[in-house]
Amino acid sequence: MDAQALPVLHIGCTGHRFLKQDDTEMRQVKARITDVLSKLKKTYSLVLHCCFALGADQLVAECARELDIPAVAHIPMPYGDYLNDIKNDALRHSVPYSAADESRTEALLAYARECSVSSDPVDTYAAASRAVLELSDKLIVLWDGVETPLFDAHGNPINRGGTYHTLIIAKDFGFAPDDIFIIPCSRA
Repeated sequence: MDAQALPVLHIGCTGHRFLKQDDTEMRQVKARITDVLSKLKKTYSLVLHCCFALGADQLVAECARELDIPAVAHIPMPYGDYLNDIKNDALRHSVPYSAADESRTEALLAYARECSVSSDPVDTYAAASRAVLELSDKLIVLWDGVETPLFDAHGNPINRGGTYHTLIIAKDFGFAPDDIFIIPCSRA
C-alpha cells in the first residue's frame, strides 16, 4: 500500500533524560523503539511528536529519523534558551555534555518539520509534554517504572513534565493501555 494512502497516526514520546544503559542495553532499547515504530509504520503513516530532550526523546527521534518518520518538535522555551537549558541541566546532574551532544541536539531539532514553543512561562516542561499528548494517538515511554512523587511534603507540585507525570497526564487524556508502549529503561 502506498504510504500516502495510509491513515495518519500521531505518536508521542517521553522518557528519562539521563539513561544508564551500557552499549548493549542501549542497542536493545533502541531495537525495541525501532520495532514499535516499524510495526506501526506497516499500517499507518506516522508523525512523531517529541520534546527532543536529552536521553529518551532524542533516542526515539533518532529512531524515527532512521525510519524516515517525520517529526514535530514541542519545546518548552525558545530554541536558543532550550539548547542552553539542555546543556545546563546535564551539567547540574554531572552528566557529560560535549559539543557533539549539542550538535546532535541541533541536528535532531533541524529534522523536525515544524516546531512549537510552550507559551507557559512557569510550567514549561509540563506544557510541552501536554502539547505532545494533545496531538498524539499513541505514546512511547522509556521509563524505569518508578512512580516519582508529584508533590513535595508541603503539597507543592514537583517533577512537572517528567516521565511519570507525563504518563499520568496521558491516562487523564484517555490513552488506553494499548495506546502506550512502555519500554523499560534505567535512568542515571
